[in-house]
Amino acid sequence: MQSTGTTSYDRVPYPGYAQPLTHPDRLAASARLFGMDPPDVDGCRVLELGCGDGANLIPIAFSLPGCHAVGIDLAATAVDKGQAIAEALGLKNVMLRQMDVTTTPGDIGQFDYVIAHGLYSWAPPAVRDALLAVCGRHLAPAGVAYVSYNAYPGHHFRQVAREMMMYGVREVAGAEERIREARRFLSLMAQSRPAGDTYGDVLREELKRVEEARDAVFFHDDLEPTNVPVYFHEFAAHAAAHGLQFLAEAEYGEMAERMLSPNLAEALAPLAGNDVVKWEQFADFARRRAFRRTLLCRADVPLVRPADARNVMRLRAAGDVVSASRPTTTDAAAAQQFRNPKGVTLSTNRPLVKAALVRLGELWPRSAAFDDLLAAATSAVGAEAAAVEGPPAIHSAALAEALLAAHAAGLVEFRTRDPAMVTDVSPRPVASPLARLQCMELPVVTNLLGTGIKLEGSLARELLVRLDGSRDEAALAREIAGLAARGAVTVTETGVAVRDPRRAAELVGAGLGAKLHQIGRMALLVG
Repeated sequence: MQSTGTTSYDRVPYPGYAQPLTHPDRLAASARLFGMDPPDVDGCRVLELGCGDGANLIPIAFSLPGCHAVGIDLAATAVDKGQAIAEALGLKNVMLRQMDVTTTPGDIGQFDYVIAHGLYSWAPPAVRDALLAVCGRHLAPAGVAYVSYNAYPGHHFRQVAREMMMYGVREVAGAEERIREARRFLSLMAQSRPAGDTYGDVLREELKRVEEARDAVFFHDDLEPTNVPVYFHEFAAHAAAHGLQFLAEAEYGEMAERMLSPNLAEALAPLAGNDVVKWEQFADFARRRAFRRTLLCRADVPLVRPADARNVMRLRAAGDVVSASRPTTTDAAAAQQFRNPKGVTLSTNRPLVKAALVRLGELWPRSAAFDDLLAAATSAVGAEAAAVEGPPAIHSAALAEALLAAHAAGLVEFRTRDPAMVTDVSPRPVASPLARLQCMELPVVTNLLGTGIKLEGSLARELLVRLDGSRDEAALAREIAGLAARGAVTVTETGVAVRDPRRAAELVGAGLGAKLHQIGRMALLVG
């Protein structure tokens, strides 16, 4: 089926971004937690259904040069754009194809990892069924599929606002007009309700969400003719009909054991028993979940539930963490708090755990194999302090449990490998070619971990685009200072723009080393 270039996504391009939870390495790490032995990501085959312009798949192919990545999307405009980007980067391991999911050829082969982000709920029944049928037919025996979708009961609230807006713009034709009028109509309805009114609170919450969304995102996420949320148990049954089973949520901390209070879990136990689908559905009821990012595997794959902390020992740990309190890691009596840039915090008074988290913060964005991290933590606290916690086997189990808890909280991530990146700034630094290509057009670039990095200000963009290995720090400082003198970038001192070219050059030179180190911490350097 060939596109005529008239899909809504051709007319209003959807702004694509990398989705780090879909990266094969993250999928493989999640699978290992539940006892699977997923395919090695370095030589894996990846399929993305609804790939758009490749904003998610191209970074995967870039970070995994040994993989083979295939993307399918109905919008020819997006596919053409993505293929041009792949060619500009010289990527030979990624191919984007304009195609309807329902016509996916049977000889496309097996894939170790299948991704379908933002497609299931926005597609008609035949496409939703074809999506899961492709997973059922083409997923490798130990492969993992990622499917995201709108979920009830939380989406009932959004459906109220959506249906209201859809009625309000039923006679409005143009995309820009529909976007403007839908927001205006919802605002009118929300403002008609008094403060403290439950219905009004729901409408105002949804109004805030749609006003903050980018126009194209709002248009496709809320105003598309098809938007079908489902209950989790319905999705799980649909997947089971295609020989697939629920593996986990892509965000480990969003699973039922984290979402249900002990009292509620105890009350629900007779109803749920050992049925993970029931537990997850109960958790959705409890937290009013509106969106899910679900991992699936073949129905015949044996899984370990709940996730076994011993499987952490098969993984690498990483964390952009810093100490948020004063006690030293070796003071067994004092709790120490750690936090990450997202504001997630965790406190512990276990010397080995404190030492391990300190070590992860030092290594970031690199990760550490479990045994290496345990050895570094033991060395940091000293043999005598470590002995207080028991023999080495106890240390290993305790650290694994602590890392799993930190992972559930969102403080620590697990990997199976590190991408080819550098953290020490070289004499002639080289930034990721993908990020350099993106940085002059997009507000967000994708780092080597598949994470979006927002560049603050023109100086950051102009610096990043020049990190091609041809300039040393002195040359970089001269060029940036020249741009500042011409007003092309803004250099500030104590929050005030500097107008004097000489002073701007001094500030750029003095701060360049720290800026390059920061870029390295962002996982953007390859040399």
